[in-house]
Amino acid sequence: IEVPPLRERPNDIILLFRKFASEFAERYRMPAIRLTDDARPILTSYRWPGNVRQLRTAMEHGVVMSADATVAPRDLPEYLLQASATEGTETLAQNTIHTDFRLDSEGDFNLEYLVQKTILRALAYTEGNRSRAAALLGINRRTLQRKMAESPHVFSAYL
Repeated sequence: IEVPPLRERPNDIILLFRKFASEFAERYRMPAIRLTDDARPILTSYRWPGNVRQLRTAMEHGVVMSADATVAPRDLPEYLLQASATEGTETLAQNTIHTDFRLDSEGDFNLEYLVQKTILRALAYTEGNRSRAAALLGINRRTLQRKMAESPHVFSAYL
């Protein structure tokens, strides 16, 4: 049986999203996850060189980044937004994730401090859920735990 690549089956992308959404909702103990209408063309127009595995990873990223179990363009990985902008589906400016992250003083350029600050923001965003925070950061849960154990005074509220 020959299965064509995902890029040749755009209708399957939405079906696969639904399957993955139900899986992630159960895993992360979230309500039913839905995809916004403006995120659909971003997903269906992408070429998906990694096929289903890449789609699954992108969907998990979107679910973890979404604040309310609704995956919108701002929640999708940057590479999807950039590809979408070049294809004219959406403009990158409309989809860029805005943060209040600033480097205001010389001390802010310390890499260890930046890592700690980023982990703290991820933990706060996920309400202390380490699995979701690790997924949001793109690291393994054990890596997150190790980094937290290295500075227990910084992460005492989450240990």
